[in-house]
Amino acid sequence: MNARIYTIGHSNQTLESFLLLLSGHAVGVVVDVRSTPTSKYSPQFNGATLAVSLTRSGFKYVSMGLELGGRPSTSSYYDVKHRVLYDQVAQSSAFKQGIQRLQKGSESDTIAVMCSEEDPTHCHRRLLVGRVLGEAGVQVAHIRADGSLQTEAELARLEQATEREPQLALFESPGEYRAWRSAKPIPSASRKDAPRTSSRR
Repeated sequence: MNARIYTIGHSNQTLESFLLLLSGHAVGVVVDVRSTPTSKYSPQFNGATLAVSLTRSGFKYVSMGLELGGRPSTSSYYDVKHRVLYDQVAQSSAFKQGIQRLQKGSESDTIAVMCSEEDPTHCHRRLLVGRVLGEAGVQVAHIRADGSLQTEAELARLEQATEREPQLALFESPGEYRAWRSAKPIPSASRKDAPRTSSRR
């Protein structure tokens, strides 16, 4: 039987609600994949605070934002539109080691990969981390705020049923929007360097 790894987004829910979601799916380890493990409006999910809360409640907290975060700190992982180039991130040694660590951990623990967005549809925990795990044979399922479980297969079918080809922006070539990259631009304040330009190779 293939290993299963969950994903979950903390959003602005209470810590108590979050813990209930974890317990409801027998999660034992929370792997934080936020590049910056802080939450301005939900301080209960700041990394250090959350680590203490989870430990006190019988869970393990592992920070892996450096290896598996969705906002790389250097320019080589961004296109000219400030979107993260997931294909390049996935080839980095740090990311590969992070994925291997998740796979190894899932052999003995029930893991939930955590980011901030409740909806996994456009979150990197699904588009990047979940995709690579799935390609490696791991069953990926998403824990939603109402306690329901959404498998990756179900989410993919839902997307296919509702997807409409987006309007191409001026000067954008057909198929460009299909590239494997982040759904949204990442502000430059989230990284050390400015995004690369077309003159940089």
